Amino acid sequence: MFILDAHLDLAMNAVEWNRDLTKSVQQIRKSEFGMSDKPDRQNNTVSLDAMRKGNIGICVATQIARVSDNNELPGWNSQEEAWAHTQDQLAWYKSMEEINDKVDDLDIQTTNELKFNGCGLVISSEVIRSGVNIPKSVFFVHEDTAFMNRCFSHFQGQLPQYTIKNILLVHNRKLPNKRMYIKGQDFSDGDMTRMRRQQYWFKNADKMSQANAFSYNKQGYTYSWDDVFKEYNDDV
Repeated sequence: MFILDAHLDLAMNAVEWNRDLTKSVQQIRKSEFGMSDKPDRQNNTVSLDAMRKGNIGICVATQIARVSDNNELPGWNSQEEAWAHTQDQLAWYKSMEEINDKVDDLDIQTTNELKFNGCGLVISSEVIRSGVNIPKSVFFVHEDTAFMNRCFSHFQGQLPQYTIKNILLVHNRKLPNKRMYIKGQDFSDGDMTRMRRQQYWFKNADKMSQANAFSYNKQGYTYSWDDVFKEYNDDV
């Protein structure tokens, strides 16, 4: 799976906190042992090494430096100081570009035979503007499949999909240990769907949402949550 992180203050961590992000998270924490100049020493969570291990291939990295101007939040005393600090951060980013030379080229393939699974899927805004979206009738399961089928119908095979080499798929609900850290779902047999299946309405919701997703262009009637609970309400 290829992950895009939409906000990371990498340069601020490196320049302002004096963290060598080329090292591991554990190494950075060890280097901060005994330091008290900032409240979150030894609580760092990000490094370039950690990002690679987490399959984060792209991030929107920031240049961040605020002017305090009597603000309760910490900052610089003038716009000039703040601007200069962002230029330090920019210089750090440019020096990190050399690391890209050590990374293998991404395996990116293009296909018009769309296959969505909801994991790491990035959709161009132009697709939504053209009128394609997840049907409201797909309210419980297979929203990714419904969206894919709408794209097939709307674009008639003319919508390209760029597939980036899949390393790890963690979206799968049945992946072992996926929810083992959640109280009430830490079943020893690793059954990640039990909580859903125990709900009295699950069978109807699953069946009706699947029917809507796979037959959207064929059926004259689409099911809703009202249909899911109808037979139960009638019995009351």
